[in-house]
Amino acid sequence: AVRETLYGQGDTKTPMRAALTANVLNIGLDALFILQLGWGARGAALASALAAAAELVPLCATRRGRALLSQVYSGGVRRQALANVREVWRLGLPLGLQLFLSVSVFALLTGAFAMMGKNDVAAHQVALQVIHVSFLPAYALGEAVSVLVGQAVGAGEDDLVTSVARQALFAAALYTGACGVLFAVTARLIAGLFARDPQLIDLIVQLLYVGAAFQVFDGANIVAGSVLRGVGDVSFAAWISVGSAWLITPVITYLLGFRAGLGVVGGWFGFVVELLLAAVVLWWRLERGGWLPAAAAERAKLHAQQPQTTLEPSLPRHLTNNATQ
Repeated sequence: AVRETLYGQGDTKTPMRAALTANVLNIGLDALFILQLGWGARGAALASALAAAAELVPLCATRRGRALLSQVYSGGVRRQALANVREVWRLGLPLGLQLFLSVSVFALLTGAFAMMGKNDVAAHQVALQVIHVSFLPAYALGEAVSVLVGQAVGAGEDDLVTSVARQALFAAALYTGACGVLFAVTARLIAGLFARDPQLIDLIVQLLYVGAAFQVFDGANIVAGSVLRGVGDVSFAAWISVGSAWLITPVITYLLGFRAGLGVVGGWFGFVVELLLAAVVLWWRLERGGWLPAAAAERAKLHAQQPQTTLEPSLPRHLTNNATQ
């Protein structure tokens, strides 16, 4: 909760430092508990729990963190949260369902790939781990742009939303496109790091080629979905993401993977179509201004709560400058 509050106020460096500190501590405690004391899995679990607790310390040590804790102790946040519990559910439930259903369909697809053969599911897992090199930074960019557009909406600067979104799209496309080229050029080298079986290597290479093809679509999808969630248009983004994941990829996996005999490669073609269509629909919503009513509603609620709020607003200075130009 403290980390997300700091994100919302534009402070991303403090959570980063806290996470780095916790990771270093986790590594040290793992070495102590597992290697030195021989506690095994219990030691690993204890190390993770202690590191997670330690991560909270630098978060609460900041001025904003102390202000949030002060509200908790005084009961201010509790009263405000109870008064707005319906709003919390309205925004959080679609996102929670989206994550649950997305994980569920992904587990279903992994099971389908396992039915195709051990090489298919092994190639899927290897290629997926490699693709994360591109996915995770794009996801971080989406988190950042979600905060920025949320601040812009709160400040009444709706015209900044599409501008910020386009800049984020350019950055995401540049990075994911470069990753796609890298995956395509070094596919066989990467595959050789994970496997020795020639057939498995060939399958991994094919998946990396397909993954290279959908990198830019994935980045555009992440940015557009994050922008819509940031301005309060949560339900639309959730429905499109879940609908495309359940209605497109499983069908293409069945048709191309099982019926056409393409195996896991056919399933990954489903990812290409899913991400492309979802990105097009989300960006259409963004560019056409379909999110504006949701943003206006969120801003009205924010203004209604303003007298109860003591945490300082934090619209970035460069956004304010752009708004006045």
